[in-house]
Amino acid sequence: TLDGPVIRFPSDPPSPAPEQSIELGSPPPLALISPTLEIPAAPIGDRLRLTLRWALYQPVEYGSLTTFVHIGHPDQPPVAQVDIPLQAPAIGGPGEIVSVDYEIILPATLTPGRWEVFAGAYTAAGTLIGPAGEQRIQVGTLELLPAHFPLPTRHALRARLGRLTLVGWD
Repeated sequence: TLDGPVIRFPSDPPSPAPEQSIELGSPPPLALISPTLEIPAAPIGDRLRLTLRWALYQPVEYGSLTTFVHIGHPDQPPVAQVDIPLQAPAIGGPGEIVSVDYEIILPATLTPGRWEVFAGAYTAAGTLIGPAGEQRIQVGTLELLPAHFPLPTRHALRARLGRLTLVGWD
């Protein structure tokens, strides 16, 4: 199990970011490398584990840059997320590649189906914007399967109430 975020650095100096990368920010302090992932199906309530690689273009000071993974739909707020600051003092420099492991708990209130997985980064000044003006980059889709346990309600129900869904009541 992960006790906390895992950030791995290569032992050899890395080559510059490959062509398959998406730069974030202006000027870009980093890029998301190989942004399309194969994401396995997962049941509601389980933990989703992903590893993303980031190319750093400039030094990152302690706590100044945070990366994130969101699960949701493009036009809505995330339904699950994890934010991991790049915390090691003065990590990174031009051309350095950092791998970050993310672990997201899939909430018991989600509905089965296809959900998008997004990634991005932000600083104290705000979200780092992608090349097309996006605040988060889609890295894959997740097929969410029914949970291995019953809903956390005595009277399970799925009723649409406008933009909300009632999943049950007690």
